[in-house]
Amino acid sequence: MGCLYRPKLKSGERGQIWWRKYYVNGRPVRESTGVAGDTETAPLEARRFLKKREGSVATGAPILPRADRIRYDEVAEDLRATIAPPEATGDLEVVGDACDSARDIKKQ
Repeated sequence: MGCLYRPKLKSGERGQIWWRKYYVNGRPVRESTGVAGDTETAPLEARRFLKKREGSVATGAPILPRADRIRYDEVAEDLRATIAPPEATGDLEVVGDACDSARDIKKQ
């Protein structure tokens, strides 16, 4: 079971963004829904976010990080680790060159 809430700011007012809190293996997980609302009751979209997470927890599905929160460096590091094992340094250089080329393209 989870809940939706708007945290209090230092000024004492409620924040604009709704947050969700649910439990995975007995530990609380708090995430922003990214949904703004000035009402006392949570908007429908925020409730959908919470229900989706609760459903994933109930079925035992892994809770994956949001795609917009994954950094390029993390993906490049995972790619290097997946494609080339630590023993194969020659292959790792090729993968590193490909990642560096992709980073240069991204900056342009």
